[in-house]
Amino acid sequence: MLDLSKLDAGGVDPELQNIPLSTLFDELQADFQAVASDKGLTLRVVQSSLVVCSDRQYLRRILQNLLSNAIRYTERGGVLLGVRRHGGNVQIEVWDTGLGIPESNIRTIFGEFNRVRNNSPAAPKGLGLGLAIVERIGRLLDHDISVRSVFGSGSVFTVSVPICRVSISEEISKQHVDAFNNFNGARILCIDNDTSILQGMKALLEKWACETTCAHDYDEVIQDSTFVHAQPDLIIADYHLEGVETGIDTVRRLSKKWDSAPPCIIISADRTENLKKRVHNARYRYLSKPVKVAALKALLTHLLSQTEFQQKNIHLEVSE
Repeated sequence: MLDLSKLDAGGVDPELQNIPLSTLFDELQADFQAVASDKGLTLRVVQSSLVVCSDRQYLRRILQNLLSNAIRYTERGGVLLGVRRHGGNVQIEVWDTGLGIPESNIRTIFGEFNRVRNNSPAAPKGLGLGLAIVERIGRLLDHDISVRSVFGSGSVFTVSVPICRVSISEEISKQHVDAFNNFNGARILCIDNDTSILQGMKALLEKWACETTCAHDYDEVIQDSTFVHAQPDLIIADYHLEGVETGIDTVRRLSKKWDSAPPCIIISADRTENLKKRVHNARYRYLSKPVKVAALKALLTHLLSQTEFQQKNIHLEVSE
């Protein structure tokens, strides 16, 4: 309600900027992959090299609300995020194989407290404000929002955003440089039985100014004095290690040695839903091999922002 009040009162000033859809889509996939997998749904994200002109925070908010709704009202099948180019605009589309919307309700779904009826006992009981916020932000940014639906078969929501005439390599490079500063001083522990992967991960993370320690297994970690008295800010572990112990097992054993469990990313070439659910149930995050740099960057940004590491950085910035 507070968000709606601000938007209705005109108290929001959008900050238009060039946004590479590839980095935005990677962040959204990292946000919603586990949620979709937990419901037994597929989440497919079709990448795009286009750069759009919008407010990054509010465009992401629109797509977060649309993806959240799509997953909420879909019981079988999946959700797709993709784009179509249309003249000077790009149409960002969220498809689902969910309940669909009766034609008589299409005109009212963007109003406050309007919800698509869902008779599933496991369905979340939302307030019906998500699409109202989407509609308000669309008006604020002058992005047309539309919907097509077949009741009982699914829906597609479309956001029309202007394309920017910039070099995507320049824009991504600038965003990477800005993002690297957020990791300055983060203490990362990487665990993998493959030395070449550890070397590559260490080189990447050190480019992002992370303090990186690598180990092949639990024994190597506890023999290293780095984490004897203080835990890392984050752990990146391969699921399949040597022997019978998995990456999840190793991280759990290590967490018992510290006061609290650091956030953890489990990586694996195994893309089965069974493994993803196992990682999710352990309260860790999953990334598939080969790891996409943009996806790893987005997930690190999200996880580190919730740790004491970020609070220490904020304190230092204020003190300076």
